[in-house]
Amino acid sequence: MKKFFIILAAFVGLNSAYAQTPGDDNGFGVRVGFEFPAEGYGFPDEAGSLFNGDKKMPSTNVAFGLAIDSRWYVWNNDMFGVAINARWADVSYGKGERNKEIPLLDYEYELSTVALDFCSPGLMFTYYPKDKMAVDVYYNLLPSMMFSVHDVDIESVGVNIDSENRYRAAGLSHAFGAAFRYGILNAGLEYKVGNLGIYSSKLEEELGEYDWENEDYSLKANKFRIFVGMKF
Repeated sequence: MKKFFIILAAFVGLNSAYAQTPGDDNGFGVRVGFEFPAEGYGFPDEAGSLFNGDKKMPSTNVAFGLAIDSRWYVWNNDMFGVAINARWADVSYGKGERNKEIPLLDYEYELSTVALDFCSPGLMFTYYPKDKMAVDVYYNLLPSMMFSVHDVDIESVGVNIDSENRYRAAGLSHAFGAAFRYGILNAGLEYKVGNLGIYSSKLEEELGEYDWENEDYSLKANKFRIFVGMKF
């Protein structure tokens, strides 16, 4: 119990020390994200013929992420501020599976993804309704990478075929978000959109391992995020 009160007192002290006020609001933040990928997230647009015409393309379930960013205010008055917002690193991991049955064929599909954004410039607008309170609206241009692994299990008339597809993709994506801050607490919503060009792909199956070119194809990076964190 004593430790709890010590931690609580330290938190209250930090919350007071890092007040969100105009002219004194530069700093860095850390936040954790709970992400809801769009249909087809991490899935190559050239593959998946079994799913063509099916809106429920394979996708991960809820993904989890961690982001670190900084902000520097270039203009402010008593109620508003404009800042340069830099997202230094943002990494997330997701995993999900789908099944599809058609006559004489049972198709099981498992997808794992790792997404990374780094050194992402952005612009932020802040409104200060009351002391220690702030509302942020922002945009970031994200240099992004994605690593996607697809485990496929096809069973047909007693014959079972297993394969693993591995993709690496990179490109630019875009993040639009809004957040509410009170003291050091920070919570908000964000939507990320982008298609990342595949620069490496590999197929591994029982008969062997193959590489092939996919310059004309991309991985979908769209996802919705709810995040909580702290801004110092």
